[in-house]
Amino acid sequence: MKNLRRRLTSAAAAGVMAAAALVFGGAQPAAADQIGTCPYPYVCLYNSTTYTGNYYAAYRVVTDYYQVPPSRRQPITVVNTRNDDIVWVRYVAFGNQFTTCLTPGARLYVNPAGGNATVTGIMIRTPSTC
Repeated sequence: MKNLRRRLTSAAAAGVMAAAALVFGGAQPAAADQIGTCPYPYVCLYNSTTYTGNYYAAYRVVTDYYQVPPSRRQPITVVNTRNDDIVWVRYVAFGNQFTTCLTPGARLYVNPAGGNATVTGIMIRTPSTC
């Protein structure tokens, strides 16, 4: 009887471990999607009010410094297609420098009324929250 209990306990434990492997090990990451014409896993800059045309710059490298995009004037739309990373966008408007954080999947439209805006830096970071 003792051996039977031991075998049943071992079988039950093996079943629980197999079920845990299915729950935790079998999960697939969420499918990545592009936003407009910006492919995953990029951050794209558009020289327009939309993100459906051709982007003029795209970045995907995580850095601890700002990557400098080609200089363009307003309007500028920035799109973050990354699932787990934030993007710091540095720009100049009205003669002042600003930074804005974009969460995964977010977009930023830079076009201040009456001000010439220029995006001066893109920094992709690994946290998923700002």
